[in-house]
Amino acid sequence: MKRYFLTIAVILAGVSLTFAQSNQSKIYSKGVTNASKVTQKGKSNTSDINQNGVLSIFGGISNSATVFQLGCYNDADVDQLGSHNTSLAEQFGQYNKIKQSQGIGWAEWNLAEAKQVGEENYILQLQRWDKNKAFAYQEGNKNSIWQYQYTLTDKAQGSEAHASQVGDLNVIKQTQKGQANYALAIQAGNSNNEEQLQLGNGNAAEALQWGDENVSWQKQKGHANYAGVGQIGDKNDAWQLQLGDKNEALAIQVGSENVSWQKQTGNGNGAVVRQLGTENDAKQNQLGDSNYAQALQEGVKNKSRQCQDGNENAAFIDQTGIENFAKQKQVGDKNYAAALQMGEKNESRQCQTGDENYAAVGQYGESNEAKQIQKGDRNSASILQIGNFNWALQKQEGDANSAGASQEGVANASDQYQLGIDNLASVEQVGALNLAVQKQEGALNNAYIGQVGLLNYTLQTQLGVGNTADAYQDGVMNISLQDQVGEGNLAMSTQIGGFNFSDQKQEGSFNESYAYQEGNFNEAYSKQIGAGNMADVLQEGNMNKSDVFQGGIGNEAYIGQYGTSHLSLVEQHGMGNWAEVNQYDGPCGGDNNGGGNGGGGCDDGCN
Repeated sequence: MKRYFLTIAVILAGVSLTFAQSNQSKIYSKGVTNASKVTQKGKSNTSDINQNGVLSIFGGISNSATVFQLGCYNDADVDQLGSHNTSLAEQFGQYNKIKQSQGIGWAEWNLAEAKQVGEENYILQLQRWDKNKAFAYQEGNKNSIWQYQYTLTDKAQGSEAHASQVGDLNVIKQTQKGQANYALAIQAGNSNNEEQLQLGNGNAAEALQWGDENVSWQKQKGHANYAGVGQIGDKNDAWQLQLGDKNEALAIQVGSENVSWQKQTGNGNGAVVRQLGTENDAKQNQLGDSNYAQALQEGVKNKSRQCQDGNENAAFIDQTGIENFAKQKQVGDKNYAAALQMGEKNESRQCQTGDENYAAVGQYGESNEAKQIQKGDRNSASILQIGNFNWALQKQEGDANSAGASQEGVANASDQYQLGIDNLASVEQVGALNLAVQKQEGALNNAYIGQVGLLNYTLQTQLGVGNTADAYQDGVMNISLQDQVGEGNLAMSTQIGGFNFSDQKQEGSFNESYAYQEGNFNEAYSKQIGAGNMADVLQEGNMNKSDVFQGGIGNEAYIGQYGTSHLSLVEQHGMGNWAEVNQYDGPCGGDNNGGGNGGGGCDDGCN
């Protein structure tokens, strides 16, 4: 009988089998207040602790397991299957391996810790239901950590996982599946790799990597998501995917072969990428709800694209240095996009499709190129370029359009096109070899171009309702053409300097046309057809030429020419026509007071 009770007591407290020389240890605890501790020093260590509570209907109850292995061929395996689980395993040196598994059935208060220091390291910690926590730490050689946690109910809460690695062939993988998740992974050197996957409830994930072959990939599926990632140095790569609820994503990369790609699909989205240095590349894709995306890049082969699909969209890009490229596309709701680029070979494209659109580009440097396309609702677009060889194009279709472009430098070019309702377009250029073209069709059109420099060229074409066009040029070899077709048209042109030419045509309703030229070889033509026409041409210089044709109802024409070798033609058709031509060649020869040997006459035909 004594032997029987002694046997039962041993089973309840734990059974230990130890082989001292070649260290081996196995402990099986069958239930209630379990506690196990194994310490092994040297040689071919192995340890196995199993606390499974098979003799208790309440589970294992107060489980606790501790393993210390201090050298040689370490291996530790701990398995706990119910109640107040705690586990700790530490290994220092040689062929390390730790595996810890907690919880099936009445799993409850799980906690697992593991620590390894050198050589063939490996840790796996698997926790299932209830209040999971897992920590793992490794330092040196062929490191690997995997931690899985699932609390898919019972008494809930659950999940938290940290993992830390220092050197050599590091890998961390952490998977969490339910309730108040949180995971953090830190790596410091060599062939780093991190992966964190979370699927439900209070998700958060952070990853920090320092040097060498860094890669990080984080996925989150639902509820209050956040994901981080910060990488410093070498072949960085980070990619984050979030699918639902209060998403946020942040990726910061500092040096070398940086790439970051972030995708978000629904609810309170935000995303930020910050890159500094070398082969930068960032891509962000957002689909629905309160979207926000920002990418800041600095240095060498920068490239960034951002795409947003619906709701409260906004997107910014800021790039500094050399091969910059930025593209932003937005499709619906309260869109706003901005891109700022500094350096050489900058390129920016922004496309917007519907609702409260606004897009702006600022470029500073050489060979800048900017293109903005908008299609519908409250459109506005603006481009500012400072540098040489800039090119800007803006295209708008529909609703309250507005476009502006300002360029400063040499060989600037600008092209703006607008289609319908409340259009306004404006271009200002300073420099040489400037070109600006504006076309408008339909509703309250208004267009202005101002150019200062050499070889300027302006073309403005407007089609219907409330048109106004204004062109100003200052320089040499200026040309300005303005063409308008219907309703309250007005066209004005001012040219100062050199081989100016101006052509203005109008057809229909309240037409007015003015042209003022100052310089040499000026020519101005004006043609008007139909209703309250008026034309006014003023030229100063040499070899001025003016030709005005007016077609019907309330026509007026006034031409003033100052200089020498003037030619003026006026043709008017139908109702209240009036024309006046004044040509001034300067003072006649001789002295107006008749001094000297006699008064000089005015018989050379001044008029």
